[in-house]
Amino acid sequence: MAVALQSFTNRRNRKAGYSSEEAAAAQLRAMGFCMVEPIQTGWRVVRDRHGRIVNAFPLEKVSGDIRAVAPGGKSVLVEVKARDRNLRWSDFQPHQREALDEHADLGGLSLVVWLHQGRFYVIPWPIPDFGPRKSISPEQGSQLAIHDAFQRHE
Repeated sequence: MAVALQSFTNRRNRKAGYSSEEAAAAQLRAMGFCMVEPIQTGWRVVRDRHGRIVNAFPLEKVSGDIRAVAPGGKSVLVEVKARDRNLRWSDFQPHQREALDEHADLGGLSLVVWLHQGRFYVIPWPIPDFGPRKSISPEQGSQLAIHDAFQRHE
């Protein structure tokens, strides 16, 4: 039963994530980021005996959901999360955290775009005091969020 629930949750999150990525890209453009482009990956499609799609899985892990350029030419890597609850550390797969860390360590701007109940929180990564067994509330998201591409990013 727990496996079936987890599978349903994963499918729902992937489906929500696709439309959330499109909305996040529009939000980033509105904030002044340029060359905002989704990172594409191939998908393996599973069909039932009638040919209907019943599931889909990415063929490979990618560095993030969106690439962009900040004013001044800084590379931007974005991970998008759509959650109607607090954003949890466990919402990030290890390869996602590693890619955000590596990009930031190399001098790029790593961002998390959290879509929560219709509101966007664009949060620079790494996130202070965020780690295993930790979460971010919408109130914390508001405090951490940047509001345009021209804001100073440390």
